[in-house]
Amino acid sequence: MALFIGRLALDTHPRDLEHIFDKYGRLNRLEVKRGYAFVEYQDQRDASDALKETDGMRVRGNRIVVEWAKNAENQCFKCGRE
Repeated sequence: MALFIGRLALDTHPRDLEHIFDKYGRLNRLEVKRGYAFVEYQDQRDASDALKETDGMRVRGNRIVVEWAKNAENQCFKCGRE
């Protein structure tokens, strides 16, 4: 199950998010773009816990938005994957 993370500071590094999100469960994938990211968990319950606990959290000075990845976003997240 994938989460969309928005409102990231432009200098956010993958390790910043990995440090936060791997506390909630095993990550399948983490992809950081300019200002947003996707995190994919193996277990939907872990993703749900992460969403509840991290939405509104401050990361590098920005209050992030965490929500379920929508179909269009999720498709982009999986670009190039079979």
